[in-house]
Order: sequence, then structure tokens, then C-alpha cells
Amino acid sequence: MDDVVLQFRSDVVSQARGEFGGRDPNAGFVAVAGRMLEEAEEVVDFMPCPFRGAGTRRRSLGVDGYAFDDADGSLRVVIADFGGEDQPHTVTQTSAKTEFNRLIAFLEETFAGNDDHLPADEDPVVDFADLLGSHREAIPRLRLYLVTDGILSDKLRDWPDALVAGIPAEFHI
Repeated sequence: MDDVVLQFRSDVVSQARGEFGGRDPNAGFVAVAGRMLEEAEEVVDFMPCPFRGAGTRRRSLGVDGYAFDDADGSLRVVIADFGGEDQPHTVTQTSAKTEFNRLIAFLEETFAGNDDHLPADEDPVVDFADLLGSHREAIPRLRLYLVTDGILSDKLRDWPDALVAGIPAEFHI
């Protein structure tokens, strides 16, 4: 593997571990990744809201952050796969699909008004769920992002666009 890529990854992992005084490296990774997406002009005003849970029929749910794009009205939603180990894990088609399915399940549950899975009212994910409920009809497109400190498998294919809760969605890793 390219030394430049490994050094970049090492820097990102170090930053993630250092965020929040090292108390929550996963949330630190989301914050670092959010800043990187902002710097790359993929998102504006990234809002972290890490959440993992179980929905109806024990569906695994997950989300880590979001941003609305005022230019095109799209909603950009992020889920993270952070290993944080010295050696990077491999992100395969199967593992990426698992993470995207968590995110899709969260969005579908929230758009359907199923909020029993959400934590107490003071949690940022509750604010996001409220925004989704009130803006559902105004969202023309979803842009779903999987951010990871892993290395992509050579066999990982592009993700085709799909509908999520009836909204056109595109997928980015």
C-alpha cells in the first residue's frame, strides 16, 4: 500500500483520537470526516449526530451526521465506519452494504414517523429526526456518504442510485 495513503490515514486516526480529549474516538472521527467533507465542498455546515440503534423488526439503524444543501435542496447524510486500529481494515462490498443499509433503515424509519428507537430529547439525532419529519416533502434528492478509515477493496464496485423512502438517492464512499 502507498506510504502516502498510510501516512494520511495515520494522521486522520490521530486527529480522531485527539478530538473531545480522546473520550470518544468514533465521534472524533465523525468530526474530522465532517470537516474534510466541508473542505472538499461536499457538504456545508455539517452537523454530527452519531446514533446506532434498533428499529422495527429489529432493523439495525445508524447515522453519524448530515447537511442540507441550499443550492440544490438535497440532504447529505453520513454514516461512519471507523476502525481506529494501527492497521487499516478492508472495506468490502458486503461491509459497505451493511453500513449503507443501517443508514437507509434509519432514514426509512424516521420518514415513516417511527421514532420509538430514538434517545432522549436532548440528543442531536432527535433534532435531525424532527427536521426530517418536517422537511420530508421538500427533499428532492438524498446523497448518502460512507466515511471510513479503512482501505477499499479492489473488488468494491460503484453503488447504483436507488430510491430511499421514495426519494432518489446516490451513494458515495
